[in-house]
Amino acid sequence: MTDKDMDEGLSNRIDDYLMDRLSDTEREAFEAEMLFSPEIQHELVFRTSVSNAIWTSTHVPNKQYESEPAEGAVAGNGWWSGVTSVWKSLSWLAKLLTVATILAALGILTYLWNHRPDKARPETVTVVSRDSTPSTDTTVLDGSLVLLDTPATPTIQPRPKAKPVPVPPASISAPQTDPTDKVAWDAAVLLGSCEAYRAFVQNYFQSAFRSLAEQAIQQKCLPTPDSSLPVPVQKLQADMVRVEDGAFIMGCRDGETNDSCSVSEKPEHQVRVPAFSIGRYEVTQAQWRAVIGSDPPRSANKGCDDCPVEFVSWIGVQEFISKLNALTKRNYRLPSEAEWEFAARGGSKSKGYRYSGSNDLSLIAWTGKYTKKATQPVGTKAPNELGLYDMSGNVHEWTMDCYNNSYDGAPTDGKAWLTKGNCELRVARGGSWNPDEPVGYCRPAFRLYFPATTAIPVVGFRLAAD
Repeated sequence: MTDKDMDEGLSNRIDDYLMDRLSDTEREAFEAEMLFSPEIQHELVFRTSVSNAIWTSTHVPNKQYESEPAEGAVAGNGWWSGVTSVWKSLSWLAKLLTVATILAALGILTYLWNHRPDKARPETVTVVSRDSTPSTDTTVLDGSLVLLDTPATPTIQPRPKAKPVPVPPASISAPQTDPTDKVAWDAAVLLGSCEAYRAFVQNYFQSAFRSLAEQAIQQKCLPTPDSSLPVPVQKLQADMVRVEDGAFIMGCRDGETNDSCSVSEKPEHQVRVPAFSIGRYEVTQAQWRAVIGSDPPRSANKGCDDCPVEFVSWIGVQEFISKLNALTKRNYRLPSEAEWEFAARGGSKSKGYRYSGSNDLSLIAWTGKYTKKATQPVGTKAPNELGLYDMSGNVHEWTMDCYNNSYDGAPTDGKAWLTKGNCELRVARGGSWNPDEPVGYCRPAFRLYFPATTAIPVVGFRLAAD
């Protein structure tokens, strides 16, 4: 063991002895102060360098003099040679403390530089563009002048020109949205015919323009209601739809139902139906009240003025028609079975749907799982080809005909069959809200019968006229 190692060991034992005399708290405070106090770190560096220099000069005299350069040579090597020689003489602890001190100093200097006063205060300067007047709206942090590299004249892309939109009839305001079927609406407006508006309502029932088309039909295509009549009666008059004459095959058709056709729906036979008018909607509670003066004794959806009236017997409907004709000076009646089925199938505009207006029952009928187990406001599902609503659902509808259990001998001219059969029983057509499995009940060919005096919650009516 060398003398230097012995001195370092003695020094370490003395340090350990002194440290053992300190309490844990004092020792931790002393060690922390040694690590973080610049004064102690500087003192340690200084003392270590002096101690090493003294030890070198006293214990290695021959090597020191042999390796020590002349005074002129030391001066010629400069300060770096002195620093490196001192660094090599330091112990590992002194080197560690020296590095920690340098890093801490660098961190403090960096923080002070980034938070100098002139850096913290933004300065508003003039921003100059190539073709604009000076502005003071831009703030920079370093006080430099900013030149905006913008073109002399900004390029603005023009909006594409909108196609001219035909003006709808007077007093009809355009809707707020532009649906995808706007082209069809524009075409209907350009044509301006009743047929064009009716076709639009039929083909674009969910369109935002539907209400405009119906307004146009009211203004252009329907007779002017008598303003002296109650409003519900005026609406009833305005909502009569003209059905042009035509021929069709009446009765249950092959493939129309998954089950076999009922005997009462057979045989198929051709019928020629003269032109007539039929109600766009089923007669409502408000219209019944306006004519009769009171509601029916019972109702499945009482208080719904726009819902179809029900709990009305065939006899009760005849009383309503009698009073309505006296009030309006017109000749309303119930439709015949042939007229009702012809209209339900779409008349001469029929597209051969399974139901009245669609192959999808949910689109056109309040019935079964597609309803809330009660009648619903008329006209809230899609119409059929003629613009008629709810002929496959909501309520069954009384017709004029007496009941016959088949079509053997039935009229072929479209008139009601009143010369044969049981006239105490009257035929009702169309589907209703009631059945849980409504598929078979909502076909245009479906027919059922009730006593003429029966008033039940699933039967109402719509009107016809010559």
